[in-house]
Amino acid sequence: MPTNMESYLFQEKEYTVLEDLLEAMAGEEKRADYEEVCEFIKGQFDQEDHYYQKKYVLPMAEKILQGDDAFAFDGETFTDPDQLAVYLQGIADQSPAKLKTKGSRLFMDKYHLDPAFAGWLIRMGKIEAVQEWISRYRLTGDGS
Repeated sequence: MPTNMESYLFQEKEYTVLEDLLEAMAGEEKRADYEEVCEFIKGQFDQEDHYYQKKYVLPMAEKILQGDDAFAFDGETFTDPDQLAVYLQGIADQSPAKLKTKGSRLFMDKYHLDPAFAGWLIRMGKIEAVQEWISRYRLTGDGS
């Protein structure tokens, strides 16, 4: 179990990485949702769970700041969430079981979206959908 000092040092090191990422984002061309995205990332980072910060928030922030609007999934590249939705619907039409298997790769675990997927959605302007998903599963752990 980490001591308070170890937790503090981890928090400071990771927060420095986060600040660097946010600074890089500020250097991008003006994004209409820059402030909203920054507040969202900071809010997620301020959680007490260091595992969550390291395994989820930082990779998500990295994807947001990557400067690449493409998302690779199942051997395909998508540049718009609607394209991905159509692709997933096509899989569902063929086989619901196949959709369950393939769709599970969009999740980190039972309740968390894959960080790269969540970051891509945010980058594509779908921050409200990601916020809703996170708040729904943070409250109960099961979405109810």
